[in-house]
Amino acid sequence: KLEAATGLFTKVLAIQIKAVGQMDPRTADAYEDLAGIYVAQAMQEEGVNTITKALKIRRKVQGDYHPMTMRLQLLVQWLSDRPNLEGKNKAQSMINLAGAMIAKADFEKANQLLQLALDICKENFWDDTVPIIAAMYENMATVKIALGLWEDAISASAEALKIRRRTLGDDHADTKRHMEDHRSLLKRLLENRS
Repeated sequence: KLEAATGLFTKVLAIQIKAVGQMDPRTADAYEDLAGIYVAQAMQEEGVNTITKALKIRRKVQGDYHPMTMRLQLLVQWLSDRPNLEGKNKAQSMINLAGAMIAKADFEKANQLLQLALDICKENFWDDTVPIIAAMYENMATVKIALGLWEDAISASAEALKIRRRTLGDDHADTKRHMEDHRSLLKRLLENRS
């Protein structure tokens, strides 16, 4: 079934490029979807090559500091640096699908997928020094906010910040950005309680 999905997602990508051009965020989405299919089939090299194309589009169109660009940068690094593990491929597929659900504002489904990915990570290869784990917690915080689960959002955001501080240090740009995001989230929680 995944082989058939590869063909379908390849056709979707071709249609997307024809419809909106190569340098469009929707084309980057199509590359990401195809990369998720490759990763699910343990086709690591194809997945990395395809997700790298999406990253190039995001950088050009949305800039280096756009959340989608940063997420893809971490994803490329994570996929490139890790051995090909079945659990990792399943988790990455869940993360990719969750990203698609977030884009479609289906936050319930995204929440379920991110939790499943986190569970797979904990069971198979938990390593909270990998940047994608912090990014996953950041995505979980975003989803929890959308669902109105403020305390859960704070918890996920705090976990992401803890990982960023431990792995990158307090002076790193990603850590500083997340510190500010976390402060903003705490402020919003207090405002919502008032």
